[in-house]
Amino acid sequence: MVQPYMDYSINYERFKMKENPVPALQRGCEIISLIAMNPGINISGIEKNMEIPKASLNRIIKVLLEKDFIAHTEEKRGLKIGKKLLSDVMKSYEVDPLVKNTAVMLRNLGEKWKTTFVVYQYEEAFKVVWKAKYEPVDGIKTQAPGSFTQKMHISAQGQLFFSLLPDLKIKEFVSSEFAEKITEKTLTTEAELLKRIREIRKQKWAYQEKENSISRKQIAIPLVFNNIPGLYALGCHLPLEFNDIEKLKTDMLIEASKFSYKE
Repeated sequence: MVQPYMDYSINYERFKMKENPVPALQRGCEIISLIAMNPGINISGIEKNMEIPKASLNRIIKVLLEKDFIAHTEEKRGLKIGKKLLSDVMKSYEVDPLVKNTAVMLRNLGEKWKTTFVVYQYEEAFKVVWKAKYEPVDGIKTQAPGSFTQKMHISAQGQLFFSLLPDLKIKEFVSSEFAEKITEKTLTTEAELLKRIREIRKQKWAYQEKENSISRKQIAIPLVFNNIPGLYALGCHLPLEFNDIEKLKTDMLIEASKFSYKE
């Protein structure tokens, strides 16, 4: 199930032929991205979304199919990511130092608490990127590594990253297009966010409930790697009825401290 707070919108105005001709290679990459975000989309859907002339689109689709970067769905009515591309991505993912460093921690936490744990990275501007995750059989479904959202205000990990940035970033964020209200509890004003951020700075961990989904809550703690630069967080996705917040937070801190966490 796709979480309602995820933001993977593409500005398709960029792809209009009359306004901004784009090389076929870039068009091919954007087509792959669109298919990854919308498995099962058909050629008509791609044509409508990206406004590529049908003849040009068919040529690009033909090449992507031949290279196994994309493939037909089982019922042949739509398109999905091909096995070749999936294999190449997974090989890259598996040798990523961050993935290798955090795999045991994520698995231990996921299996013990039977919920989904994710390592996130902050990137400018206002990007929260999924870097690695462990999703147990009955865990909450979330996005694949490499995905991102720019709606930082609605997640525990996004708010945690705000606490590590200058306050001016919050002022800049609330005036951006990303600061939209998702639920009644979503914080969207500078005053609301600054109050939350100061609480996070004091307690050194973040918690949110019903701010990105009326049925979810989240915890996030900071991660510091000795040999990997950047801002990182360990977060988990929890059902609303989950109550052992303090025990879970303690376990997260213990697991993280084994290899990367610093006070």
